[in-house]
Amino acid sequence: MVPTRPAKAKPALKEATLTTAQAAEFLGVTRQTLKNWRSKRVGPTYAKVGRDIFYSPQWLEQYLDSQIIVVIPRRKKRVA
Repeated sequence: MVPTRPAKAKPALKEATLTTAQAAEFLGVTRQTLKNWRSKRVGPTYAKVGRDIFYSPQWLEQYLDSQIIVVIPRRKKRVA
């Protein structure tokens, strides 16, 4: 007998995740940008189930946190 997945597994995943369109809106980029990032293996972590792509809100937050750049102002040179 071949084990089968419960019928509700995929809907549960959809409830806890965002679609590409929702993730793009969350990040302020286009869906095409996310598609390009996936093909280049950059950008936020995602899950692919069959043809469906999902993003966890937590993964998107982690991605945004990883993009923070701290700028430290330079001291002005003193004129002697």
